[in-house]
Parts: sequence; structure tokens; C-alpha cells
Amino acid sequence: MNNTVIDCYSSLEIGAGEKPGRQVYPVNSLIAQNLFSTTNREILRTGPDLSSIRFVDNANVSEALPHAKDKPLKCRQVKVTWQRDPTGLLRPDANEGLRSSVASSVMEDIDGDPRPQYSTIGCDEPGSQNPMFPTKQTVGPQWK
Repeated sequence: MNNTVIDCYSSLEIGAGEKPGRQVYPVNSLIAQNLFSTTNREILRTGPDLSSIRFVDNANVSEALPHAKDKPLKCRQVKVTWQRDPTGLLRPDANEGLRSSVASSVMEDIDGDPRPQYSTIGCDEPGSQNPMFPTKQTVGPQWK
């Protein structure tokens, strides 16, 4: 939930891969409130069947639809004006088209600022008073 994915060189991969004996695919999974801006690359790699993955309240800002194995992902099309923050990072401006229609369980954005129950789609809640440039220590899985 609440990721911002912009022109990733590598696809996001869900499951252990497609090698024989390593086919562990997601079951009853949720991909929600993510902001995608992609080229024509495959944004998501999963097993052969996406039916057990629910896509809820994701948004796309590019002309190319985010896709997995030539199947478009369910995303609403939005327009975003990007603003450069004091650290030099481009962030989306306040945009009602990015407001989530479902309650989020993510309590803080990428800067550690509190998120409202119906937050902005993506990793950043616009209007941070203390924007931070993401580092390996501040983003990513906590188990690393």
C-alpha cells in the first residue's frame, strides 16, 4: 500500500519466481493506493493468474498503462503537477484526483508526517513541513 513507482528499471515481483519448484504465488493479496508513472515496461511480475490479487484505488499518471504479463492493472488515470521540494525531489502537488476513496491503514507518509484516514494515493501526503530525501535507512522493508 501507498507506494509511488516511477519508471522503475526492474519490475516489482510478487512470488518467488517462475523457475520449476519455486512457484509460490500470492493468494488473497491486496495492491492498493499506489501511484504509478511508467514507460512501456512491465511494472509487476506475478504468477500466471492475477485472480487472487485485488487491485484497489491505484492511480496512473502516464499514458502507458501499468501492466503485468500484458494485462493492464486496474488504475484510475490522473493528471499530476510535480513540484520540486527543497531536497530536489519531485513530489505530486495537492490533487483531489489522488485522494483515496477507501480508508488506509498506513499512518505516516514517506516523511513521517501523519496521514489522514482517507490519504493521498502514493507514498507522500502533499504539504510536508519537513520534506526528507528518502534513504536506505528511511524507506524499504523494515526487516532488512
